[in-house]
Amino acid sequence: MTGRETVLVVDDDGQIRRSLHTIVRGDCYDVLEASSGEEALKALSDFEVDAVLLDLGLPDREGLDLVPMIRQLTTAAVLVLSARDAVDEKVTALSLGADDYIVKPFIAEELLARIRTGLRHRLNAQSTRTKVVVEELEIDLVNHRVVKADKELRLTWNEYSVLSELAKHRGQVITYGQLMQYVRNREIEHRLNRLHSIVRNLRQKIERDPDRPSIVINELGVGYSLSG
Repeated sequence: MTGRETVLVVDDDGQIRRSLHTIVRGDCYDVLEASSGEEALKALSDFEVDAVLLDLGLPDREGLDLVPMIRQLTTAAVLVLSARDAVDEKVTALSLGADDYIVKPFIAEELLARIRTGLRHRLNAQSTRTKVVVEELEIDLVNHRVVKADKELRLTWNEYSVLSELAKHRGQVITYGQLMQYVRNREIEHRLNRLHSIVRNLRQKIERDPDRPSIVINELGVGYSLSG
């Protein structure tokens, strides 16, 4: 079970973008696409992105110039994908803030492994706590496990996605709209009653008294928060 992280694919070659989209989507990530530097910056301003796959040969900007701009907008893991294999290119990209440099061509399994590593490093960099404990509930954000009173819970994809997002921002109210981005099944993501149903089912599993929840708190008309 994993959360639904979002990967932004930045490449001006439509065929390569589609290929990367298929590979990344197949490993259960959400995927956004951009064909230029400007499109990439706009996507990062409009959406919460967890990892960026960045080609250096873009039509409107040099990819290396884009790395520090991305760093100003997001803490997402930045993985450079390039046919350029010169050592100085790699050193420059990493010095500017890229997390990894992958030389084309590459195999899909290697790319996915690099993405997972980048996401783990991102999570560890965001917080020294990789486990969130609330009452008798323990949420392991690295290994994607939820334990209640020493017993591992079996959560659905949607339940874990919502819970893990709340855990990452413990004590903060996450709006309904933000949480609905983490609900699997795009055609229903804007239906608020679907989100409420997921939370009700989640509470049945994690709360001592689901009718009087003390872990997942509803801020009426706004969103949900994880008890701080």
